[in-house]
Amino acid sequence: MKKILFVLLSITTAIALTACGGADKEYKDQLKEAEKRLEESQKELESAQQVSEQIDETTESLEELASEMGIESDNEDGHEIDELRSDIEYEALGDGDVLTDLIIENGEVKATIEIGDSDVN
Repeated sequence: MKKILFVLLSITTAIALTACGGADKEYKDQLKEAEKRLEESQKELESAQQVSEQIDETTESLEELASEMGIESDNEDGHEIDELRSDIEYEALGDGDVLTDLIIENGEVKATIEIGDSDVN
């Protein structure tokens, strides 16, 4: 009887350890997936920071140009070029799109947008 009880206890222990090992593998798989997503997010953040730097450089160039040409930075609605740029970027641009140039000339807004890749078929 002790031998049967010992064998049953050994089998139960083996099953329990196997189940824990399966959970451990699932945890490791989830951890690898999370690390992969984190790495991808960091790459996207770096890309967004580069785009932001390009936008800042373009804005500075536009402000210098407007100043040299004596163009006021306010349009008819009272928005400054920076505010207008922010509005366009927030409302009209999609992922990957970059507003490369923005000019207000004779009350007309002229924007140059570099269209990014799209998943739309």
